[in-house]
Amino acid sequence: MKKGDIAAIALVLALALGIFAATVFFAPKAASVTVEVFSSGEKIYSAPISENAEIPVSGDYRCTVVIRGGEVWVENSDCPGGDCMRMGRKNRAGETIFCLPNRVEVRLIGSDLDMIAG
Repeated sequence: MKKGDIAAIALVLALALGIFAATVFFAPKAASVTVEVFSSGEKIYSAPISENAEIPVSGDYRCTVVIRGGEVWVENSDCPGGDCMRMGRKNRAGETIFCLPNRVEVRLIGSDLDMIAG
């Protein structure tokens, strides 16, 4: 292999990685994603991810689910460990956030493939 061959292979790999990153990280999110919040198995909230909201959830512990800017996350929680707060911000269909001690589940329902196909 010559130096030019290695440079060409590196260029092709860099372009492929760039295209992958652009489609995964920078693709627009579809408005058809819905946030559903469950407490002890009962649905207590459902709305499009495009609607900003703060949902206080009370159970064995208290937490606040925040929807803002097309993302959803648990802003605060007094449950032991606080793992739900460290799950980060979610914005794609199929993602979930759990607070097991408080029996809270946040589901993102729908399809974010609409923007790619359209």
